[in-house]
Amino acid sequence: MNLELNIGLDVPGAVNTPASRDMLALRATAYLTAAFAGVAVRRYESQYEQDGATVTEAGMAVRLTAERPVDWMIAGLSAILSQDCIGVLDADTGAGVLVGPKAADWGDFNPEYFNRF
Repeated sequence: MNLELNIGLDVPGAVNTPASRDMLALRATAYLTAAFAGVAVRRYESQYEQDGATVTEAGMAVRLTAERPVDWMIAGLSAILSQDCIGVLDADTGAGVLVGPKAADWGDFNPEYFNRF
């Protein structure tokens, strides 16, 4: 199964610096390369409007190959990185889901907000 992930690199309630984002990206990459085959990573920044201001968030798009269901592993990564959830897209079927401890707070997966690898 070919999956794509969107992992936020800004931690809610924290001071998010370039160094802290780099550390999260390294932790995520180490976790994923230890668990999956064919891991490729691309960093990005997303901008959106909220309460009349432009918000910029850092993230990483990941492509990987999984041999089995992996929601529990991605939920674990979300918790390790202090993220509410991680967006997961099955690149073979186009189905997407949010996985993590606060995924329900974010509603359904919305492909408009997903950064494809």
